[in-house]
Amino acid sequence: MRSLLVLLLFSTVVAAQQDGTSGTVSGYVYCNDTQHPARLAHVNLVPLPPAASSPSSNKLQTLQQQYPGDTRTNGSFLVSHVPPGDYYVSVSYPGYLTPEYKFSPNDLRQPTPEIRKHITEDVPVVTVAANRNSSVSVYIHRGAAITGTLRYDDGSPVPDTEIVPLHRNSRGTWTDSAPYAGNDRLFENAGSDDLGHFRIQGLAPGEYTLKVPRTRNLGLLAIYYGDAFLEKEAKTITLTEGEEYSEADITIDLSKLHTVSGWLVNRSGQPINSGKIALYAADRTVVDVAFVSEEDATFYIDLVPEGAYILRVTDAKNVNVQTSRDLQNPNLISDIKRTTLATYADYQAPLEVNGDVSGLAITVPDKRVETH
Repeated sequence: MRSLLVLLLFSTVVAAQQDGTSGTVSGYVYCNDTQHPARLAHVNLVPLPPAASSPSSNKLQTLQQQYPGDTRTNGSFLVSHVPPGDYYVSVSYPGYLTPEYKFSPNDLRQPTPEIRKHITEDVPVVTVAANRNSSVSVYIHRGAAITGTLRYDDGSPVPDTEIVPLHRNSRGTWTDSAPYAGNDRLFENAGSDDLGHFRIQGLAPGEYTLKVPRTRNLGLLAIYYGDAFLEKEAKTITLTEGEEYSEADITIDLSKLHTVSGWLVNRSGQPINSGKIALYAADRTVVDVAFVSEEDATFYIDLVPEGAYILRVTDAKNVNVQTSRDLQNPNLISDIKRTTLATYADYQAPLEVNGDVSGLAITVPDKRVETH
């Protein structure tokens, strides 16, 4: 059986070399931790440029033609019609690191002599010649993973919610961009399941934290690992290659989250039935946004952490709303016409939130009339 597979592969290679101007690359991909084939993995041959004394600003240097192929169930692959030259082998496989993960995209696109030497030592590199087959064996290493549970403080799960890993970059700041190239998706994560469980896999070694971003479930609120509402207060996780970190639970403490509600009025105390209300944190980030209801002239903001904020009102105005209903089906609205009756100036004021803030009447000033 093995002889038959070799014969078939050899026949395919010969057929692929008939154009006379290109070569082929065949090989196998194995999982380093199990020594088993990496079945149905995505393989890309990426040109490895010659060493450059200094990076070029020419944007054309960033364009690289890749030559893809997938592994079979025995881990073998074949990429045909590859122009002569040097290539590194990039492999994408769930839970595993790409072979070139240690190098930045700039290093791979325009390597210095020293970096190119390191690439050829750490990454599978193959030289393609016309009318020849080049073979290579690739071993991929399992990435680290973070598992945990997202829940409310009463123990109930928070399902169907994205959890984003943030990686500390070389400048010491958090980023959700990939610390290595060659993989379309750095983080294999489907979010929390029906029980609030989540698992983020395929992570490179390094320092991480987790962010529950602004979602439809949680409004504009963001929460970080360590149950913090500010990024600077987030707890960190340091991962080694292949490590499974299983204590990354995040609890949303609803007792520390409050509502802010009320209405807008003009200087005469009359309600204003249209406008935008935004809460800004001390670092000027938007915590949440609400709009005045045209029906009852009120606004409502939920899930506001305790703290000091700036409340800002914009686009305040009184409008007259006329609705037209479908003649054949009165339950359907066929048209809505809004007429602006009065507009007001923008307004902002400090707001301290230590509990629920209700019945907040915000007096919005009239617009100034400019005279010339």
